[in-house]
Amino acid sequence: MAASNIASTGIVLEVVTKDNYLDWSVLVKNYLIGKDLWDGIVHVDVDAGVNEIVMHLVRMGALLTEEDWEGYTPFSLAAKSTDDIKIVDWMLQQGGNDLLTMRIKAHGHIIGDIPVLLAAQNGHKEMTTFLYSKTPWFLLLDNQCYYAAKLFSHCIHVEIFGKC
Repeated sequence: MAASNIASTGIVLEVVTKDNYLDWSVLVKNYLIGKDLWDGIVHVDVDAGVNEIVMHLVRMGALLTEEDWEGYTPFSLAAKSTDDIKIVDWMLQQGGNDLLTMRIKAHGHIIGDIPVLLAAQNGHKEMTTFLYSKTPWFLLLDNQCYYAAKLFSHCIHVEIFGKC
């Protein structure tokens, strides 16, 4: 009973159940949109690895291209923080291959990193391999092979492809 009283003073009128989930989720979404927090919640859930919630939020309209305060998109965070290829593949199906070419200008990077570099930099072997197979060659060879060289360097540094 106490939980019901607490919820009624918040953004929703009652505790979420199977029967009221749809109404409840609409109220929560409207609240988060009104507070300009809607897209940020996807970033938090991606970073926390709660894929079911991420998928639900995207189906409800959250954008995979929305940047957080550091410049990361939900897709780039998934590439950076996990080796879970399933969620990244699902995001690609939802958002298209343009997600692979988005340059993340976090931490003051002038050129920006692409998702495959974020995966490699953080030592995610399976994610790096997957994203490498999907990333267009023209992007890796662009700017005098800047991204290809950086990817090669990251892979050696974190020993993704074995010792030299």
